[in-house]
Parts: sequence; C-alpha cells; structure tokens
Amino acid sequence: MTSFERQSAPFIDKPDDGGIYPRLMPGKDQALVQSSFDSFYATNVTYDLTRQWTAMPGPFKYDYRWLCSTAEPKNMRHFAARHFESIYGVHPDKFDLV
Repeated sequence: MTSFERQSAPFIDKPDDGGIYPRLMPGKDQALVQSSFDSFYATNVTYDLTRQWTAMPGPFKYDYRWLCSTAEPKNMRHFAARHFESIYGVHPDKFDLV
C-alpha cells in the first residue's frame, strides 16, 4: 500500500450525486470502516438537530440528502431522531414548539 493510500480519506463522494460513502480501503477491516462511517453519520445528524434545536425556530427538518442521496427520507429521519434521543433523552418530535 502506498503512502497516499494509507493517508486517504475513509469516505468519498460521487460526482453524480451529493451522498457520502465509505471507501473500500485495501488492508483495512471493512467492518471497522463501516462502523466509523456509521459513527460519522450519527454525529453529523445529531449535531444538525442540536443546531436546529438551539438556533432555529419551528419544527425540526430532517433533510439529509447531503449525507446519503439514496436513503429513504423516513429512514434517515428515524436514524437522526433515534440518535438525538439517545443523547438528550427526548425524541425531537416530542418538543412543544413556541
């Protein structure tokens, strides 16, 4: 494996869509790469929902096409809400909006 390959990003995008995908990396445990990818997704959606909660009025928006353009929106919504709830102990759709 070359120095460039060892230092390359574990995630890539594709020129024909806006999604982010795990990159197959020779010599790397694919389960570990997938686990890192899943953590990356969870961290990003939780950060985004936290930002919305603290800085934006109105209901939460679950537009995560920039993370995964091929995922079903309802699946991404569930994924994001589940991780938010695991951090804060409340489902984001249970907030009383003012």
